[in-house]
Amino acid sequence: MNENVGIECAGNVIEIRIDHNPHRVNPENIFYAMGDYISAYENIGRVLAEAVHADFSFECELESVRKGSIIAKMCVKGFDILTNPDGLLKSLVYEISNIDNLSNLAHQEEVRLSKKMTENERYRNRIEPTINKIDLAFAVEKFSKANLYLEPNEKVSLCEKDNDDNEVSSLDLNTNFRFTGNISKMFSNFKHRHDGADLVDIIKPCNYGNSTWMLKSRSTGHKYSAIIEHSDWLAKYQDEVFIVGAKASLKIHVVYDVFVVDGKEKIKNARVKKVLEIIDTIGVQNELLR
Repeated sequence: MNENVGIECAGNVIEIRIDHNPHRVNPENIFYAMGDYISAYENIGRVLAEAVHADFSFECELESVRKGSIIAKMCVKGFDILTNPDGLLKSLVYEISNIDNLSNLAHQEEVRLSKKMTENERYRNRIEPTINKIDLAFAVEKFSKANLYLEPNEKVSLCEKDNDDNEVSSLDLNTNFRFTGNISKMFSNFKHRHDGADLVDIIKPCNYGNSTWMLKSRSTGHKYSAIIEHSDWLAKYQDEVFIVGAKASLKIHVVYDVFVVDGKEKIKNARVKKVLEIIDTIGVQNELLR
């Protein structure tokens, strides 16, 4: 693990801290939880940025992971008073089990954002915020999944810091929150689930941890973000055991859900189960991990 203090960051520095029970039976679950907390945080930020029609993208880059209590330090780009996920995270108190629960959460967030927009010169003249309920559902489902990895009495907190490592604000997360709904049944615009091969170009990799990659399908042209669950491959990529060129493509086994939004297909909840091959710029295929 790297230990990093006083990082240089062009955005805001956010720490996610998990205070875990000593001598827990499955210590690896702490790292799975951390990956899901990072993904949930990033996805919630993107939901808010889209809702307020922000002219920037909300992105997280993992800077370091510290020992002891597990602490992930991130540099968050596209972070301001409206896209800060803390407000929505504070609202995750009760169980969400159906579309009515989700709609109430979305409406509550729209009201909160609308009030903040009228108070903010940058956003005052923009149209009313609209929460994408499908993306919201997947984001809070990811947060719920992270909570399930924890044992009783374990705590999770968010801390915003400046570049001198001074604390600016902190928030304890509700680890009892649960999302128990079935997203595909919640929405009538669910089309189908894909579970098979895809050939993709890499738009944005994840060089640390297990946050999302941004990929583009060669067959459909769709862009989508995905978690790579093929841990052996991901570890070797991040340790530079092998190099994936800037223009290389990946043949993958991927699972994702397809929804129709505004008449167009959108890919949600993508998970790469296995990286099958790297295909370089001249089409040479390299089989991995056989």
